[in-house]
Order: sequence, then C-alpha cells, then structure tokens
Amino acid sequence: MKKLFLLIIIFMTAFSLFANEEFDRIMSKAENGDPNAIYDVSLCYQYGYLDVEPDNEKAIYWAQKAADAGISDALVDIGVYYLYFENDWEKASFHFEKAAKQKNAKGYYMLGLCYTNALSVPKDIKKGIEKLKKASKLGFPQADYQLGMLYYNSDDVKQDIKASFKYILKAAEGGIVEAQSMVGSMYWQGFGTTEDKKKGYEWYEKAAQQGDIHGMCVCGLELLAGELVEQDSDLGLSYLYYAAQNGTTEEKSVALGELGFIYEKGIGVEVDEVAAQYYYKKRDELTN
Repeated sequence: MKKLFLLIIIFMTAFSLFANEEFDRIMSKAENGDPNAIYDVSLCYQYGYLDVEPDNEKAIYWAQKAADAGISDALVDIGVYYLYFENDWEKASFHFEKAAKQKNAKGYYMLGLCYTNALSVPKDIKKGIEKLKKASKLGFPQADYQLGMLYYNSDDVKQDIKASFKYILKAAEGGIVEAQSMVGSMYWQGFGTTEDKKKGYEWYEKAAQQGDIHGMCVCGLELLAGELVEQDSDLGLSYLYYAAQNGTTEEKSVALGELGFIYEKGIGVEVDEVAAQYYYKKRDELTN
C-alpha cells in the first residue's frame, strides 16, 4: 500500500513538472506572437489546463490578444464571458457577430442560443433559428440538437417531428450524447421515423457507453432479457446498478423498478423475491 501511495505521489509530481514546463513553453511562444499559442494560454487560464490557476481576467486578456491575431474562437470566448459574467449583451453580441462574419460556427450557435432562449436579449425565434441553421450548415452538432429540440416540443415553434428527427440524428452522428439517446427513443417509438427497435437499441447503446443514464436503463433491461440482442446479464446489471446510483431521481426510480422487476420475474438472473422487494422498496422511498 505504501509503495502504491509513493508511486501515485511520484506520478503526480512528474505530471506537475511536465505541465509547468509545457505551459512555460506555450507562454514563450505566445510572447513571441504565435497566434495559436496566445489562444492556448487563454484556454489554460480559462479552464485550468496544465495546472494553471484559473483566472478570468487573464483569460480574457489573452483571448483578446488571440482575437486581435485572427483567432475567431477567441472572439466567441470573449462573447461568452460578457454574456455570462458581465450580463452585457451589447458586448457579447458584438463579439459573436464578429466571429460569425468569419464563418465561425460557434459564433452563429451562440447567437441562435441567445435569441431562442432569451439569454440577455428579447426572444426572437425566427432570428434564432436562422442563426442556428447557419451553424448547422457549418457542421456544428450542438446547433443541430437545438434545432431538433425546437421542432420536437417547443412552445414557440410549430412541431415538425420529421425535421426534428433529421436534426437530432445529425447531432447524434456528430457525437452529442443527448441526441444519441433521443434518436434511440425516436426509432424505438417510430416517432418522426419508421419504428426500428434494433436501430433504436444501437443508438441507446452508443449513449449508454458514454454515460447516458436513460440509455443504460433501456440497454440494461434488453441485455438481461436477451430478446433484441445477445444476452449479457453482467453488463445489463452493471448498467442498471450504475443508473440506480447516479441518475436523477426519476432515472434512479426507473432503474430501481427495473431491478425489482428482473429479480421478481427472473429475467437474466435467478428469481429472488427478497432482492425484488428490496429494490421496489428503494424505488418507493425515492418517489414518496
């Protein structure tokens, strides 16, 4: 145990030394005018990369230098700072618009997000959708997801379930986990597309593998049942156990109910009435 602890300390010390040296190297390049290095320094101060102490003032200082050097992502970062930290829409939108003029997808996305959600600016759905569609055309999957959800169930937009599926599928293909779970649900129910539980499961599985709790609940039960896919009780149980411990209250309740059900009916496990009642009781305690 002492040896393990010592190895951990040595590893952490070595990483810290590497991080410090790497930051010094990037800072040296930034001070010599390298635009990408300048932006990297701003990111280090923004997110605490390379063991750098986060510092909003320094992050904005270096982001502004990066923007002046032609890095459009830096303009977006400055806009986000003014939006969320200063509540200054005029300065935020100025930077987002400037980035968008350089065909920066995130600049368009942030404008679309602000207009459709009334973030520091009066809601303007038409203008917001226009900006989101421009971000979508530039290959920004978060914009696809926002558009898909707007067409799915927004009070401000006429529901268009086929358009919703198109955009959410595009977002899922772009790696957005929430979209992958939504595509799974839409295939599962035949909502906006032809019902196809096998495709639905495949998308739920992609989401589950990245920690999506709803995907874990669906895949867990299916893996235990072994009807739609090859049975794998160990993996199925691990998904449900994880969901029961780490989901929202509603997600935990679903997972606990499924655990009770599988032990009651003996689905992929031996019938165990004691375990079934235990999980049902845990579910009821959670919801009452």
